[in-house]
Amino acid sequence: MITYVRVTGSGQITIPAELRRKHNIATGDRLVVTEDDRGRIVVKPNSRTAADLDGKFHLLPGVEADDDLGNIVAEAREVEIERIMAQMNDENQR
Repeated sequence: MITYVRVTGSGQITIPAELRRKHNIATGDRLVVTEDDRGRIVVKPNSRTAADLDGKFHLLPGVEADDDLGNIVAEAREVEIERIMAQMNDENQR
């Protein structure tokens, strides 16, 4: 399927309804925009939020269910690094 879209003054495009239905893209969904090795712009309906995982995992304190999953993972890493550093400091002071 080839569809031509127009870029607005603010850089926005409209994804055709047929593709939105086919890929279950709804209003408010986040999409991943990348450039492939040939210089083509690739748009993927591939982002998830913590709300998609509701009930499967416990969120960190201060993390909202609509936060981007990548941000949650990065924050969890930072918390874990801080915990490990504190543990190492405690061991070194003994």
